[in-house]
Amino acid sequence: MNDGVDDAIYYFDPPYIYLKYPVVTGKTWVNLYGIFSDTVTKKYEGYELINIGAGSFKCMKVSADNYLLPGSSVNDYYCKYGMLKRNPFYNDMVVTTEWFPEGIGTADLTFITTVNSFNVP
Repeated sequence: MNDGVDDAIYYFDPPYIYLKYPVVTGKTWVNLYGIFSDTVTKKYEGYELINIGAGSFKCMKVSADNYLLPGSSVNDYYCKYGMLKRNPFYNDMVVTTEWFPEGIGTADLTFITTVNSFNVP
């Protein structure tokens, strides 16, 4: 069930590939990202130990570069339980306001999303 405002179901054709097997450091692949015809290049960067609220986990770092946003990237961290951390970085994003829709300047934006706890059945 979709709890969206319009109750529409959205899908990517061709499907977006989050992980590509085999998981080997240095492997790259390209995704065509849905309706925007946006090309995203993903790469297995290697394993890192990450510490989050749920504990310490050995994760594969997957970087993604987007050709529409040069200099911007997203790093995802996957362990055997799934994705535990996401850290996007957006370089030189145009800052706009209602009064200045053409922009008042640029800013770099980053934030970190992590899993704080989970249960494994």
